[in-house]
Amino acid sequence: RDYYASRGLGDVYKRQLFPGRASDPQRTFLTLRILLFRGAERYHFMEKLPPVEKIYEAWSAVADGRVAIDEAARKATVVSSDRTREYIVGWSDDGSVYNSNDNATYWRGYAGYPVIAVMMMQGRLPLDRLEAERYADVNWKKINTEYHNNYSAALAEIEAVRDIDTRLITEAADRVMARLSELPVTVRRGPLRPPR
Repeated sequence: RDYYASRGLGDVYKRQLFPGRASDPQRTFLTLRILLFRGAERYHFMEKLPPVEKIYEAWSAVADGRVAIDEAARKATVVSSDRTREYIVGWSDDGSVYNSNDNATYWRGYAGYPVIAVMMMQGRLPLDRLEAERYADVNWKKINTEYHNNYSAALAEIEAVRDIDTRLITEAADRVMARLSELPVTVRRGPLRPPR
């Protein structure tokens, strides 16, 4: 994760205002206010990024055909990997805000795999269908429970059992994460509570 991406916008702007020379504090303050005002309406990046393993869970959802999108209603339904739950993903008119009632989005505040899968299907995130197919028919609920939600251990187990060469897959997942971190999108709880 990029160090500067995790810092406050003020810190970034302060470093970029007048590189290489000292500046007048009043001028710095004024410039900072202008930059923050200009940027406030345009940029709403995710405050918290998901664990990279959620990309793999999203690939499974896409490969399994568990994502149904209704663009007119700005709503999608994503069926869980064990086929016992349905999650509802919604988005604003301009696509700047997504919401979902999956546990990760609702309780943890980062984009859960249903949100990521929908964004892949909408073309907002990279989707390599060949890579996605490698993770088809994985019961993530079951394996994550077996590994006590140690997502990286669960993923390693799946890749070992399926004899997946992880080098290229990791690069594909990194591309998705990089794009996700750049998207001017806010993620919020959905209006419905997570299904039990």
